[in-house]
Amino acid sequence: MLNRLQLALQHTYDVDIPHRVEDFLFHDRELATRMAGQGAVAPVPEQLFMVQDGRDINVSLYIERQVSQRLRHDDPVEHLHGGNLHDFLLALEGVSHFLYLAWNAGHEKVITLLEMELQAEVDKFVTALSLCREQGEPHSVEALLRHLFGPLRLRKDLNTHQRERYAAAHHYGARYCEALAARLEGRPPGVPTLHAELRRFYRMGQAQKLAHIEEY
Repeated sequence: MLNRLQLALQHTYDVDIPHRVEDFLFHDRELATRMAGQGAVAPVPEQLFMVQDGRDINVSLYIERQVSQRLRHDDPVEHLHGGNLHDFLLALEGVSHFLYLAWNAGHEKVITLLEMELQAEVDKFVTALSLCREQGEPHSVEALLRHLFGPLRLRKDLNTHQRERYAAAHHYGARYCEALAARLEGRPPGVPTLHAELRRFYRMGQAQKLAHIEEY
C-alpha cells in the first residue's frame, strides 16, 4: 500500500524518483530503537532515519508492524473511515517524508526538518480529502480539518526545538489547508483545481512556503 501512496503523491505533485518506499521499509522495533541512539525520544510508530555520507544519503523508514498489518486488513485506499484514518495518516506521513527527501536530494536542494513536517501536513490533508471525495464523501472536509488540525498535543519527551518545529508545522499546515479547502468549496469531486497550486507549493523552499501561506 505504501508504494500506492507514493504514486498518488507523485501524481499530485508531478514528481518522480527512481526509488520505491517499500524497498526502504522495516518493522523491527528493537532495531529502530538502536538506530535512534542513546538519548533519543522513545520509539514512535513511524520514523524516517537519514544518515548523510558525503553526497550520499542513506535512508530507512520504520513503521510499526501492527500498523502495517491493520492497513493490510482494512485498506483505506478502498474505504477510508474513522477506524483506519489514524493508521492511514501515520503511514502517509512516512511516505511523504521519504518522497520529499528523495526528490529534493535528487535535485540537489537543501531542505529543513520544518519543511518536511509542513509538507507532510499538506500531503495528509490533500491525499485523505482526495480519497474521501473519490469514495463519495464530499462533505468530510470540515471533519478532516478538525481531525488534522485540532488542539496540538505534543509528547512530553520532546525538546524545545522539536516542540517549536511541530507547533510551527501544525500552525502553517492548518492555515494553508484551510485556504485550500475554501478554494474547493462547491466544486464537484474529481476536478483537479488545485494541481497547479500544489505543484508550485511543493517546489518552494521553506522561506517561500511560509511567506506564501502568510498571504492567505
